[in-house]
Amino acid sequence: MSRLPKLDESSLTERQQGIYREILDSRGGRSDGPFVSWLRSPELADRAQKLGAFCLYETSLPARLSELAILITAQWWRASVEWQLHAPSRWKPA
Repeated sequence: MSRLPKLDESSLTERQQGIYREILDSRGGRSDGPFVSWLRSPELADRAQKLGAFCLYETSLPARLSELAILITAQWWRASVEWQLHAPSRWKPA
């Protein structure tokens, strides 16, 4: 459960709405996780989501290996948010 309330899309500024749409488009319609806090600062949200998208989708690793690396790192550091975001939706048997 998030400690911050979800932002109401209708209350977002024009800049926040644009970034919000980019987040939804690049992440299959998901806007949970760190995005709830990032969107409170449009500049941070813009930069952070672009870095995240680059690291997730534009590496030289195949998608399954990228997800495996994320899950291993999440488990090592006990990063429950990363685990919750990546384990159920992406890691599927071949």
